[in-house]
Amino acid sequence: MNDFNLSPADFSEAQRFVISCGLPNATPIEVLPADLVAILPWAAEHRLVGLLHEAATQLDATVPTEIADAHLAMLRHAVGVEVEACRAVSALREVGVDPVVFKGVAAARLDYDDPALRSFYDVDLLVSRAELTRAVRQLERAGRTRIESKLGRKWEEGFGRAVQFVSKSGIELDLHASLAAGYFGVRLDHGALLESTTTFDLGGIEMRSFEVDARLLASSYALVLSRGGNLRLLRDVAQQVCLSHASPERAAALAGDGAVVISLALQMVNRWIELPPAVNEWATAVPISRSQQRGLDLAQQAHQNGWRSDALGEMLGLGNLDRVRYAVGIAGSRVKSLRARRA
Repeated sequence: MNDFNLSPADFSEAQRFVISCGLPNATPIEVLPADLVAILPWAAEHRLVGLLHEAATQLDATVPTEIADAHLAMLRHAVGVEVEACRAVSALREVGVDPVVFKGVAAARLDYDDPALRSFYDVDLLVSRAELTRAVRQLERAGRTRIESKLGRKWEEGFGRAVQFVSKSGIELDLHASLAAGYFGVRLDHGALLESTTTFDLGGIEMRSFEVDARLLASSYALVLSRGGNLRLLRDVAQQVCLSHASPERAAALAGDGAVVISLALQMVNRWIELPPAVNEWATAVPISRSQQRGLDLAQQAHQNGWRSDALGEMLGLGNLDRVRYAVGIAGSRVKSLRARRA
């Protein structure tokens, strides 16, 4: 299913009950505990087990065993992810890199009253592109295994979105230099974003994360521009607007060209949850330039076409010299790949 076209009509009453559980203005739905058990595989796939457990708790004080066991397994994994986040941040600070923790770990701690409501399975860190090489080397020295890019390290350091690692315990860690691939990732002022931060305590470590308006920006980018199932991100946007009181206007000021991404994310959420009238009015009034529309079209195509559409979007947003460097890097990588196949 294309996430640009998510609609409540495409889901069962039990699924809609889980997605909106605990949000203001959520429409009451008649659901039985057995209905929730039946959608457990779906909830696990979309990382909504925490909300599924909360929905079951609201229906009956005795949560079905299958849901309780799945929730416990999710929490055990989440503890491992948080341990890895603490270790990775501590290791990076040893070489003067202070990353921003975002997405699942941060949303659970900053936007939800109970972190157990937000399922997450990996660590996401953002550093400046100037710090990326130093951060990559430090994480490798600290025992994490890097998943190599097909485009090579030099290109990745100049233009890549993220470097992926796996810890010794099997936890995935994504070290980002950009919030998104494509046009809007290139156009975003990551320097200003990295200054829009707050802190929270995690296991005795002071973690740096985005302040609430920057979290809304990051969640909107992930919802609209990332590939794959994003129902948990839809819920994050709703959570940040309705309960953490993020300001779309302030988020848009940080986003620049990406204001249209925030607008689209809010319109997607409003199909599920009635957002405050002023928020919905703002979202539907954001103008879209031809370049922005092309960037959105390429992001949508990337859901099916993958990195080729992302590459076209990035070249659309780059200056002339960087556009040449970007294309030469990709071409060089393909030549090396062909030579390796023939060898």
